[in-house]
Amino acid sequence: MDIHKLEEIGINPGDALEQMGEEAYLSQLKSFIGGYEFMRLGQAVSRGQWQTAMMILRRMEQKMNGLGLENMKRQMPQLRKSIMSKNRAQARNALALLVQKRVQLLKLF
Repeated sequence: MDIHKLEEIGINPGDALEQMGEEAYLSQLKSFIGGYEFMRLGQAVSRGQWQTAMMILRRMEQKMNGLGLENMKRQMPQLRKSIMSKNRAQARNALALLVQKRVQLLKLF
């Protein structure tokens, strides 16, 4: 995995890369992107479990902040708004955009 490829798709590892080192950063990034948080969030939204969805969203935002995933964080305000208003259709659409970014990253690994 090349860090420059990450930068090309809008990921700025910056401080996280300096603090963790390249190998640890890539390991944590791969773990997050390949993890089940995205699926759990989708299930919570589909089932109307709004409080659970918000907790998962907060954990994901913290992890994204730590990894410098700016391109994915752009989807969070819309997703948060739709979860808070309990709008399942909007939440699914915002989640679809987030998952699209995730797939783009998974292809790099």
